[in-house]
Parts: sequence; structure tokens; C-alpha cells
Amino acid sequence: MDYRKLLIALLDQGTELFSSIFIKNLKAGNNREASQCLRTLILLEYLKECIHNEGIENLVELRYPPLEEELKFWQDKGFTIPKDIFLKSKSESEAVYQ
Repeated sequence: MDYRKLLIALLDQGTELFSSIFIKNLKAGNNREASQCLRTLILLEYLKECIHNEGIENLVELRYPPLEEELKFWQDKGFTIPKDIFLKSKSESEAVYQ
């Protein structure tokens, strides 16, 4: 699977969605929402440029370690991992399923 193409397609869809929302809010005179959409559009375009220019292969390299190691790997690279995806310890997970 070509992750670059997949990521760019996802970002392109997001750009289309937020562009239409931006235009709708701009026409309605809702400047606050329009500016939020504009910020999102800028972020999406920035991410696409990063994929093209910054060696995204480091982000999507083929690594299949245990998930705990994968999370630690990305944290060590400086990425913020959302707390809701942190894995529970094995004993906590077992307690949930019992």
C-alpha cells in the first residue's frame, strides 16, 4: 500500500470539505467559523507539503512491533499521543474483559 498516496488523498478530501464549509461561512458572514476553516485549510496544505518534502517515509516505515513499543517510538520522536489511545496494562485489560 502506498501510504503517501493514501495520506494525500485523505488530506485532499479534507481540503474539499473545509473549502466548501469556508465558502458557506464566508457567504453567510460568519467570520469566526470562516477563520477556523481557513486555519484548518492551511494546516491541511502544510501537511501535504510535509508529505512531499520532509521524507514522510519516516512516518510510515514498515514497523510491526508490539503496540506499546510503537507508541513509545513515536513519543520519543516528539509526537503527542492522545491519552484516549494509550494502552492499558495487561492486568487492567484482563480485568475489563472478566
